[in-house]
Amino acid sequence: MTRLEQIHKDIDTLPEEAQVLLANFIEFLKYRYLLTAEKDVDKKDQLIDLMQFSNTINWDVDGLDYQKQLRMEWE
Repeated sequence: MTRLEQIHKDIDTLPEEAQVLLANFIEFLKYRYLLTAEKDVDKKDQLIDLMQFSNTINWDVDGLDYQKQLRMEWE
């Protein structure tokens, strides 16, 4: 029996009221994760906009090398 089949079987054994609560909870989770995904996309778009504004989107600099140079300067 697959995991999904087991979940379906478990839901079928619940009383009607519990099944309604479970359906409501599933809708809540779908909504919550949809909002989280939208926030992640917004953050990515904001970062790209900032990089385009500061002209660093086409920056041909090796990030690790740049970081290494900064650390050497700060020591």
